Amino acid sequence: MEVPDSEITQTIDLAALRNEVAIKPKRKKLDLYEVNADNIAGDSVAGVVRSHNEDSFACCTKPDGYLSLAVVADGIGGSQHGEVASSACIATLIKSWRRFSGKYTDTTWENAQDFLLHAVMEANELIYRTSVQNNTHMGTTLAAIQFADRYAVVVNVGDSRVYRLRDHQLCLLSTDHTPVAEAVARGELTWEEAKDSPFCHTITRAIGVSEFVVPQFRVVDHQPGDCYLLCSDGLTLHIPDEEICQEMDACYDPIQCVEHLITKTLRKGAHDNVTIISIFA
Repeated sequence: MEVPDSEITQTIDLAALRNEVAIKPKRKKLDLYEVNADNIAGDSVAGVVRSHNEDSFACCTKPDGYLSLAVVADGIGGSQHGEVASSACIATLIKSWRRFSGKYTDTTWENAQDFLLHAVMEANELIYRTSVQNNTHMGTTLAAIQFADRYAVVVNVGDSRVYRLRDHQLCLLSTDHTPVAEAVARGELTWEEAKDSPFCHTITRAIGVSEFVVPQFRVVDHQPGDCYLLCSDGLTLHIPDEEICQEMDACYDPIQCVEHLITKTLRKGAHDNVTIISIFA
């Protein structure tokens, strides 16, 4: 059964929320630790095989025009239920972020992490309740980054990822919630063996599939010159970390980075939806 429109109209305006960037007033003097909203790019495509795109993404800026939050969600459930789940997740995070931004003038990593935790729990409750009420199966992954002064707070559920490029070195900041990644963490598999596993993109956690969810957090230092990339697994299904690193390192701006990576993925068959946010700090 599809979710009735009446269930989601109050929380989801897909056209408005798909890629939200606040209107930028006159800029203050640039703090090197802040991320200028002009240095962000994002795009989402259905891919070659699938006709429907169940991914969603958003970038939220502060009134002074600097990036605060970036988030990618990859819906699961089919029959457009995945799109409902990912859109609801994004919409919930945006609403929670607006409340959070109005509450704090100075963002610390501690209150940023607290905001993200409550936002994830709120999104999980909404999607799970909608799923139960409509006798459907839906859920979504989540990968998000919230900037807080000289820190970046990363949260993820599922296998959507957050990367950071610093000094030509790519670092995975998120944690894959898959049987394969968990086997690697236990020392039962190497990453080389894991790449060939049929369970590589089977997830063990998702938002909205059960009453409770445990998100993964990581707080890292943020330095001028750092570059970040958020993506759904439609990218990493075809493009290895080495190629992602090369593109991020070689591209002169985030728009070029997103365009190159999506083009490469499409040329390799793009079996899944592909969503990318690129941030050049």
